[in-house]
Amino acid sequence: TTTAAITVFMKTVVRERKIPFEIKAASKEEVNAKGWEAILEMGKQAEEAGVLKTQAEILVALAKTPQHLEKLIQDKKVEELLQASERFVATLFKDTDTAYLEVNELVKLAPEKSEQELAFQLLTLYLSKHLERKQTLVYLEKAYQAQQMWKSNVSFQNVLEYMVVS
Repeated sequence: TTTAAITVFMKTVVRERKIPFEIKAASKEEVNAKGWEAILEMGKQAEEAGVLKTQAEILVALAKTPQHLEKLIQDKKVEELLQASERFVATLFKDTDTAYLEVNELVKLAPEKSEQELAFQLLTLYLSKHLERKQTLVYLEKAYQAQQMWKSNVSFQNVLEYMVVS
């Protein structure tokens, strides 16, 4: 019975002055290794689904689980936002006047708040891939400011334009 099992357990604890089994967690290194293994596996999953390697890396960074990754891969809107965000960031580094014109493309692709939030995540991830450039930290800060303004109900188009021209 349950009562008998608890009685035996408690008597063993008292007699041996310890719990009668070992509690052990995996080492930090083991946990990290398993985490990286899972991330690499998710990257392979995205590439096998036909996603470009650079886009697969971004999707893996966004995905919370392998199932979430699969959902992102299959969503055409996410694919379009990936491409537009990548193009926007590349243009932003080359020519801000042209980047200003690219804002309209992002706005058209992301009319819903959830899509706009995804666009901000994608912009941040694509910008972070260029940390070797001097301007990257400035653009990351502008993206953060733009997102804060957007959260305060400034329109998505206005905050992206602000990001480019400020």
